[in-house]
Amino acid sequence: MDIDYAADYLHFDNVSSHIENDSHLLADDDALLLAGATRTGLTYLYTVTVIASVVGNGAVITVFTCGKRQQSDLSAFLVNLAVADLIMATFCMPFTFSEIMYNTWMFPAVLCPLVLFLQIVSVSASVYTLMMIGVDRVLAVKFPLRRRVTKTRRKTMIALIWTLAGALSLVQLVVGRVKTYYGPDGAVIVRDCNEMWPAPYLVYRRLFTVVVLMLGYVVPLCILAVAYWHIGRVLWSCNAEHVTSDCDKHYPIKAKRS
Repeated sequence: MDIDYAADYLHFDNVSSHIENDSHLLADDDALLLAGATRTGLTYLYTVTVIASVVGNGAVITVFTCGKRQQSDLSAFLVNLAVADLIMATFCMPFTFSEIMYNTWMFPAVLCPLVLFLQIVSVSASVYTLMMIGVDRVLAVKFPLRRRVTKTRRKTMIALIWTLAGALSLVQLVVGRVKTYYGPDGAVIVRDCNEMWPAPYLVYRRLFTVVVLMLGYVVPLCILAVAYWHIGRVLWSCNAEHVTSDCDKHYPIKAKRS
């Protein structure tokens, strides 16, 4: 085990000091784990949440995929949103919960980078899907008489969503690793699934955090804000007492009838 490399991970500074100086505290399960009753209650609550998420999103996918009456311009985006949430509920939530509850990674090491990857993929796919829905709504308001999204274009947009989400998350497959920490007697104290960046660790990690924040939150939020501001502006002009030139341009049929 590379002690110097492990010391760079601030998350485990306290653990390392306990291993060296107060190993008897680490041997005490009560120092690391939640109380039994609390752990049991949270386990039941988390299980219900995961089951509800899987069943609910599975139902959404089934209805919009198999129900002919439910087909609309937004059906593909809603199914895509449900798929992203389903990935989170199935491949991310159980692993994260168990690591938090038991303070260690209990699964094969090969699953660690995959779980970290899918966490960002699912969240990013959800955000980008909502962004695409906002853009689609702008087109619906701006060009109400045109067919906005063909099947081919819709598939392209969904492929773009997952491509962007995967590209943003790809680095997790490289840096995601399981680190094992041992006690003085050689027994395993804790296994941590985390990002193992090269030195300087903090610089790379903070840079990646900023990139994810900008591309996964700030930029989509700005696009959605502009999109819905434009929608509100057009609808407000059309709901005014007199039909304005904006409304004439976007809704010519309504203007003629007026």
